[in-house]
Parts: sequence; C-alpha cells; structure tokens
Amino acid sequence: MTDNAQNPAVEEVDWEETPTISLEDASGNISRFEMLAILEVDDSAYAVLTPASDTPEADAPLEIQILHYEESDEGTFSLRSVEDDDLAEHLFNVVSETLTQAAEE
Repeated sequence: MTDNAQNPAVEEVDWEETPTISLEDASGNISRFEMLAILEVDDSAYAVLTPASDTPEADAPLEIQILHYEESDEGTFSLRSVEDDDLAEHLFNVVSETLTQAAEE
C-alpha cells in the first residue's frame, strides 16, 4: 500500500454549488445524485455521490456511492463502477472517516 493510500487526498466540492448529475442504470432508470467530493487514492480519482433529494429526512443515514472518476482534457468527466470489492471497502472506510471527522468539527 502506498503512502497516498494511507493518506488519501479529499477535494471537497463547493457546497453552495454542489453539482447534481443524472446517471442511468442498466435498466434505463435515471437517478439524480449530488457530487460531494473527489477522492484521490493511489493516483486514481473517485467521485463520492449521494442521491439528490428534494426533501431529505433529518434522521436518515447518508447514502453514498463511490465511482471511478476520470476527467478529460476538455473538462468533461466520466464515471464507472468500482469492481474490486477490497478497494470499494477501503474507499468506503476512507469516506466514512472523513465524514465523521467533518461532523465532529
């Protein structure tokens, strides 16, 4: 494990202008998500997403998805699933720790 994996960089997205994106699943269903942060681990970037909701419930746990994030030279980006279960678990733990620390501050 590299030093970067132990201390991943988290780039927070501007909360006042949190990007909302639409994703289509394999069945053709479209869901809206807010992009919370970009996480960099081992020279790869990952988008941290949460479902966009017009009426979030105060006591509901934060639901997140973590997807590979790739940005092009033109400024567009693409997202794809994290296929490696161990990597997905590691990323989830990093995001959980980061959110816990942010909530405590």
